[in-house]
Amino acid sequence: MQTRLIETENGKYTVYINQVNVNEPYTIYLHGGPGFNCYAERHELGPYLNKKLNFIWFDHLGCAESPVISSDRLSHSNQMSDIITVVKQITNRPVNVIGHCLGAQLTHDLIRLEKKFVNKVV
Repeated sequence: MQTRLIETENGKYTVYINQVNVNEPYTIYLHGGPGFNCYAERHELGPYLNKKLNFIWFDHLGCAESPVISSDRLSHSNQMSDIITVVKQITNRPVNVIGHCLGAQLTHDLIRLEKKFVNKVV
């Protein structure tokens, strides 16, 4: 798994990237929301998912490995903008999205804001 630092106007994201097949789309995991990170999912689900899928794992803005630049930058719209930035910097193709808990709302908004970058949704 490759690790990459992606900086935005709002924060710095440590992104974990797994690539199995360059011809297949990436899947991005949008987890529970502020205060929760995707460490457990990356370590528990990752070994199964990463065998078959190109995968993008990162924490939400202000969580664990994605520190926010300042507290006034912590907002839903900034998080949406940053998700789009992360996806565009990793791949310029549509991604599959797994939205868990509050990640389901982020998934909905991602489709609304940047439909061309969403392939399939779970």
